Amino acid sequence: MVAFGYEGYFFDYTAFLYLMLRRVVRFLILTLKRPKFANKI
Repeated sequence: MVAFGYEGYFFDYTAFLYLMLRRVVRFLILTLKRPKFANKI
């Protein structure tokens, strides 16, 4: 049970990092493409 819970937590943490990385990359791409629009945000 403990090992299973730890693996589940690790998987959730990895998924969280992956989603955050995608958000950052997306934001950087939008910023590079439209600097004026990014400044409004």
